[in-house]
Amino acid sequence: MRVRAALAEGWLRLFRQRLAFVRLHPVSKFTRGLMTMCTKRLLELLVALWYSFVARIFKRSLPARLKAAAAQDDTATVEAWLDAGNDLNARLHTHPGATMLMIAAVHGSVSVATALLCRGADATLLSRDEVMPGQRASALTTAAIAANAELVRLFLDAGASPAGVGEVATAAWGAAPLSAAQAEVVRLLAAARTSLPVSLAPPPPPPSRSRQQQSQ
Repeated sequence: MRVRAALAEGWLRLFRQRLAFVRLHPVSKFTRGLMTMCTKRLLELLVALWYSFVARIFKRSLPARLKAAAAQDDTATVEAWLDAGNDLNARLHTHPGATMLMIAAVHGSVSVATALLCRGADATLLSRDEVMPGQRASALTTAAIAANAELVRLFLDAGASPAGVGEVATAAWGAAPLSAAQAEVVRLLAAARTSLPVSLAPPPPPPSRSRQQQSQ
């Protein structure tokens, strides 16, 4: 606000100086009108640039209502916000600085995630802050921990790197036997050439009957 006030005061002072100059140096009515119009246009341009600058700053921060929309798989609200020219990869200003794609991954919002990726959302981004010591989250990591195979497949197809995702997911799952959903996530990550513990790698296919007969 101080910068805005100082800017406005400076241009007002310049305008008054110009006006005093015109009064001291008689000019034609046309020239005086032209100078006034140019000064007015310049002020309007500066004000427009200022508001554009402020708008760009605030557009990079994701409002709380968009967090709720992404969490509830409310595609209409998300797309209306994006249609207004807002940043596709905007982040929450609160911890951990997640994008809408990451929020959709946390809550399993497949429709919102699909809409964001169709518009060009970056599936390779990491959270601004660390979620664990030395570890920042990605949409793929979040979906893997949630054992959401549909979102894992979606993010892998969008170019998300599977490197290290398996280790993070299996550490979060603990030592309990894998569920069917977790096993599917493991299979997808393994197919994407991620590094997984050998004990969690998909088992090789059983030999065919013809091979069994040959071995006998």
